[in-house]
Amino acid sequence: MVERVVSADLKGALATPQKTNYAAITDPKRVAELMRAIDGYQGHPYTVAALTLSALLFVRPGELRAAEWHEIDFDKAEWRIPASKMTMKVEHIVPLSTQALEILGRLEPMTGHARYVLPSIRTDDRCMSVNTVNAALRNLGYSKEEMTAHGFRAMARTILDEVLEERVDLIEHQLAHAVSDPNGRAHNRTAHLPARKLMMQRWADYLERVARETASMKIIPSTACQDAVEGAYLAPSAIGISDGLGDEISAWQRRYELAHFRSFTDSAEVDKLDAEGMALRQKLSMELAQAKPQLFFERYMQEKFRSDILANHNNRMILDRWDALALRDGWLVAGCLFQTVWNLKDGRAPGADIKDYDLFYFDDSDLSEEGERRVQWRVDEVLADLLVPIEVSNQARVHTWYESYFGHPYPPLQSARDGIDRFLIPATCVGVTPDAIYAPNGLQMLYEGVLTMNSLTPHLELFEAKAASYRSRWPWLRSNGSRADITGALLSQLKFEPTRDEWPILLEPMARLAKSLLERGGVPQVRLRYFTDSERNPGGRGKSREDIFVGNGTSGDEILGHPNFLKILDYFLHGPNLPTYVTEKFRDQMSDGQLSGSDVNDLAPYARKITREDGLEPHRAGEEFYKLVLECGGPTYAAESLLSATLLLSANAIAEVGDTTVIDLIATKPNSSDAVLLLHQMRTWNDEYRNLLEKKLEFYEAVIRTGELAKQRPNTSGKNFSVMVIYASPPPDDVLELLSKIKKRMLENQIILRWGKVIDEPIEVDDSTVVKLYILKAVEKFGSLPGENTAEEKERLSTILNDLLLRLIDGVQANSTKLWVLAEFQQSLVLVENEDTEAREHFGSELESIMDVLGIESSDGLLAAYLGGI
Repeated sequence: MVERVVSADLKGALATPQKTNYAAITDPKRVAELMRAIDGYQGHPYTVAALTLSALLFVRPGELRAAEWHEIDFDKAEWRIPASKMTMKVEHIVPLSTQALEILGRLEPMTGHARYVLPSIRTDDRCMSVNTVNAALRNLGYSKEEMTAHGFRAMARTILDEVLEERVDLIEHQLAHAVSDPNGRAHNRTAHLPARKLMMQRWADYLERVARETASMKIIPSTACQDAVEGAYLAPSAIGISDGLGDEISAWQRRYELAHFRSFTDSAEVDKLDAEGMALRQKLSMELAQAKPQLFFERYMQEKFRSDILANHNNRMILDRWDALALRDGWLVAGCLFQTVWNLKDGRAPGADIKDYDLFYFDDSDLSEEGERRVQWRVDEVLADLLVPIEVSNQARVHTWYESYFGHPYPPLQSARDGIDRFLIPATCVGVTPDAIYAPNGLQMLYEGVLTMNSLTPHLELFEAKAASYRSRWPWLRSNGSRADITGALLSQLKFEPTRDEWPILLEPMARLAKSLLERGGVPQVRLRYFTDSERNPGGRGKSREDIFVGNGTSGDEILGHPNFLKILDYFLHGPNLPTYVTEKFRDQMSDGQLSGSDVNDLAPYARKITREDGLEPHRAGEEFYKLVLECGGPTYAAESLLSATLLLSANAIAEVGDTTVIDLIATKPNSSDAVLLLHQMRTWNDEYRNLLEKKLEFYEAVIRTGELAKQRPNTSGKNFSVMVIYASPPPDDVLELLSKIKKRMLENQIILRWGKVIDEPIEVDDSTVVKLYILKAVEKFGSLPGENTAEEKERLSTILNDLLLRLIDGVQANSTKLWVLAEFQQSLVLVENEDTEAREHFGSELESIMDVLGIESSDGLLAAYLGGI
């Protein structure tokens, strides 16, 4: 019997999927334009890094966004992507060029504490948004028909093959495409890894070169002249030479590196390389004599810098006596260095107008001012004959005094070099020892006299004062402290979902950035009205969001520095916090430039679907959809309709919590505008009850904001709502954090959330009350308990109840409050919690008799929590 091959019957029945061709730039000239545009992009640091790494590494966009720090090996210069993240389900190794390592090195202090290399701008818990790179390309002026995030792969594939003439199999391996050898066997993940490393470095050098070249100049990549010119390394965009010589040097470098990886085993090849290198050196020397350098060799720059600063006699003497100074992590820094360079460029004496000579050291074992003074005295003694002011500063203690002196917070540092990094002007971030030069921002800006603001210290007034002081002495200096620079510097300091420890250093840059945006009209009117217009604050009872700040005692510029303003600033800067594809769908729906009410009605099911499928919080998603409708020109009523439709997802999901028509308790007072929703959480805290509490609170908020509660309970219509969570045992820290988070959210919608132990009130107790308790103890209990063989059960319950009565008799007169009584109740309730239903009900009846004696009308849900469940 021949089995039928069912798959044969399906041939032609199914449509062949069409392969998507992503838009890509592959023309070399346009690639150069793109890389120059990326090099000058003024976006968020994470976005800039993502753009550049997309080009350097040409992995799939999803692989880059999901990169995690544990996958990066700086020592091996490799990124190992796990098989689970790869399309082919095979581990993929991405060699990291020096340029890629530099970018990752800059990212590590910003995101190294988190899981993802490129986290979301708003939170470290998620990776970067799927459309961040595409959105940045649009901001650079490239349409989706011109270039996409995925297009960097096609760009690399084309240029590596057609321009750099790399081996096709190496390119395909690096693209993580399936590559087989002549026998049809797939190569493993490490195939040709040394050669691929060379290729990736050449690719990075090419991109670096074209990003900085001009029409009239050929730029040599950073490693191209290694060993060709006395072993020196060329800096990026180092010097202009002819195209032909540039190509010769690049070709020689490629052959040299291949020989290096073969450990120079072929002596004839080595001799040939040496001869070619010497010839290139001669050609380069001849051309350099005619060329006008754009930048110096990095080694030459450092040698020139050291030569220049040593022209200052005082610098030379300080470095000559370095060992005697005995400074821990010591550096000669700041004005005595860069001002010497500027004096020489001006033709002045090297030490002219230098006010003092600064020495940094780092000693975190002694943060006292006295300890710093002792070091100062020792240094003064060693350098007394110089007759110039010497200032010694322990960088380990700067954070203890900086804010009181300069008015800005300052983080604790980890080294003296950290202090150099934070000078107000990047060009001046320089330090030297007898054996080292530290210039984290290079030396080009110093020699060109470019003054810009440091993103690590974005203090405009201090920067402007310092720049003005320098320019008064060296008028040729150029100040580039533009508003865009300032905005970018301040923005780089912010995190939009900070931890508790991060808040203190965020408030000042947050306030300054907000003020700068508002003063120059940098906030779109639709977003500004969201904050200032009471009609755009549904649930605000006639108050705008700004009014709520004022009503709570914060006004004027103080609002801009209030922690609750951070989410407003986030919206000012970034708009609705929704995926890009969602906002694009809404904008595509716009007719005549705006959304109509009917458009919004059509979009409501889509909004609810996205909220469910993406796991968004209905409250947050509803608010973001409300903003998006307004930004698309939709009417306020339509925005409110979409808000309600999304919020009701919480109410619709209440099946996970319980009865949708019952609130635990609504306490209202006659002739009062208040209604209190009481939620009881009396059992032992655990994850189950924590999650239950969160769902109930979400439900409460949803039914209040959408008006559903008033429909269910007409007596609450028009009330000001508050929610009270009552518990018997103190909640753990994670529950308190949850309550604080929800409280903040509810407060924005004029709903007050409180929590605490059972509501306390005094009770009237006298001798007659105690007598009545004695009578309750004396009488027989649980006589009507049903069932056979109940004697043991009756004895157990009676013992528990009598013990409670004895505690009340002994202590109620000294502790005549409801809270004390219910706390005593709880000790007994814990003991009967697992009894059968009949026993619990009878025990509850006995407790109610005690409450009648004590005049307690309600247990605030305590009995229901233990005897009837939540």
